[in-house]
Amino acid sequence: MSFRDQLLATVPEQLQEHLPNTYQQLGSICIFSLPAAVKSYKQAIGDAVLKVYPRFTTVCVQRGPISGELRQPTIERIAGNGTETVHKEHGILFHLDVTKVMFSKGNLAERKLLIPLVQPNEVVIDMFAGIGYFSLGIAKQVPVTLFAIEKNPDAVFYLKKNIVANKITNVTVVEGDCRTVSIPQKADRILMGYFPNTAQFLPTAFRMAKDTATIHYHDVGKHLRETIERHAKNAGFTVTAFSEHIVKSVGPRTNHVVCDVVVEKGLR
Repeated sequence: MSFRDQLLATVPEQLQEHLPNTYQQLGSICIFSLPAAVKSYKQAIGDAVLKVYPRFTTVCVQRGPISGELRQPTIERIAGNGTETVHKEHGILFHLDVTKVMFSKGNLAERKLLIPLVQPNEVVIDMFAGIGYFSLGIAKQVPVTLFAIEKNPDAVFYLKKNIVANKITNVTVVEGDCRTVSIPQKADRILMGYFPNTAQFLPTAFRMAKDTATIHYHDVGKHLRETIERHAKNAGFTVTAFSEHIVKSVGPRTNHVVCDVVVEKGLR
């Protein structure tokens, strides 16, 4: 029986087609979107989810997109108690409050793909660390020096908590805006897990890069290579290797894309 079928009794028959048919699970929390037609039944829907799925302790509704540079979620609790949970992924524990910090399960494969690319003893800078989405898996499995930058105070709190929970000792948390903080070492590898409008941060990435570096650039839209090459040239770098792939769809004809870019300084 589908998720929607389990909830049919919560709304009048003429509204049943508007019930959600999919959900996201983060730890013990169930999250889904709820169309306006059935929002007035949200309490009954939330209670039904808790009754049918005992593994959930809390039910939340996604009320809008992730917003602003702090990447804050727009999520409302409709049933259950508490919005903190522990989500486990690829052996990493992520403590989080789903109403305060984002977590995209759509990036799961990307987080897994990134780890084998990282080489021992690299200096890695994560410009948008969040609660450790990319950083923790790398630091747990590869002996690197990693600087995790984050400006959202709530995300910093959970990032530090997750470093302790996963017994990680090779990550330095740097709280603040990546464009203004000071990092004591240049990077072999730079993670730019932020979108949209990521290009505004490319000058900072090139300032942080060693003479040869790899940048993992996330964005949406077209002509990403041209954008990166233009910023590289302005910073005195040349793109020597480039590949891109789609991570997920984020809207009609709009994809979240990752560009894996190798740059070198001083080449003509």
